[in-house]
Amino acid sequence: MRSLLEVNNLEAGYGRVSVLKDISLKVEAGTIVTVIGPNGAGKTTLLNALAGLLDVGGGTVSLEGSDITRHDTEDRIYQGMGLVTEQRNLFSTMTVQDNLWLGAFSRRGRAGRDELVEEAYRLFPRLRERKLQTAGTLSGGERQMLALGRAFLARPRLLMLDEPSLGLAPLVVRDTLETVGRLRDQGISVLLVEQNARAALKVADYGYVLENGAISLQGPASDLLTNPAVAASYLGGSQDEARAAATTEQACS
Repeated sequence: MRSLLEVNNLEAGYGRVSVLKDISLKVEAGTIVTVIGPNGAGKTTLLNALAGLLDVGGGTVSLEGSDITRHDTEDRIYQGMGLVTEQRNLFSTMTVQDNLWLGAFSRRGRAGRDELVEEAYRLFPRLRERKLQTAGTLSGGERQMLALGRAFLARPRLLMLDEPSLGLAPLVVRDTLETVGRLRDQGISVLLVEQNARAALKVADYGYVLENGAISLQGPASDLLTNPAVAASYLGGSQDEARAAATTEQACS
């Protein structure tokens, strides 16, 4: 399997304050990779650095073998990166449909854009029901769907998501992360930064644990779900409880 994103020995921070230390990770094409960890670990800083919103102090970032470490954000978007921030950055006074249209702004011709918007409605049926409603009147889960739908319309090869479950009810979190899985099925690889470790690891293929700006642990997501250190620190229980939850999940699927 080929690497879509490859990060080697990345160093980044804010001014003289170093946040990320010697970060190396990969996202293989057609996979969901999650980065979990506590508040303040540097997860959002990592996405900002990968998106070109922060200057890096060292290391390299490559997209499909091309070094983009010094490329600006616009160029990274052009090359196939997308980012949905935890603020979602919707235009609250514009309709759902107009927000989606903005996601397809780079597509030539109205017919092509309309086709993409229809594709987004098939992926997110609730948005079709709300298409003439202003974004500011949507529920939290619907706003997250709209943010994902708008990002989908840009057809990124790599979509980076910053805390998509933030502020959402548990059932909505489940639906949102199931949607992330459907994006993978559409051929979009995903780098998912998430504080809800259990939910993230259930949908991901591979995971990294970020602590104090450094990768402390990594492995297949299914292995991290039953790892005693991960269970104790991030899953709210012991190793035995984590294994029992994973067994239950498999039995119900």
